Amino acid sequence: MIRSILRLAVLLVIGILVYNFFFGTEVEKENSQKVFQEVKEVAVSVKDLIKSEREKFDEGKYDQALSKMGDLFGQLKEKAQEVEDNNYLEKLADLDKKRKELEKDWDAHRPETESEQKDFQNELKKLMEETEALIEQ
Repeated sequence: MIRSILRLAVLLVIGILVYNFFFGTEVEKENSQKVFQEVKEVAVSVKDLIKSEREKFDEGKYDQALSKMGDLFGQLKEKAQEVEDNNYLEKLADLDKKRKELEKDWDAHRPETESEQKDFQNELKKLMEETEALIEQ
């Protein structure tokens, strides 16, 4: 229901802008043209952002993140062995296993579409949050 209302509102705004652009007064035409120009600028900015993120993927931005997490797990494992907490070591091993699986998936198939990239980012974020929670314990 809310989705229908939002769609109707968007269509109404677009309809008003198009009407004003072609049949409105000079002021309304100018306002419509400004809105269209701003929408165009936002679209270009979003396109540039996506292009930038894709380049970061290609350059290995997330390779470095996974590598740094591997280093962190190594350090945490050393600390856990000093404390001799088996429960902590088991949780750490589970997280490291998840990291290795994520890294393996990354190496096997780098995300190409925006949704695949978001899924990978969400998985990486989830792994970081779980690691942070373990560190706080």
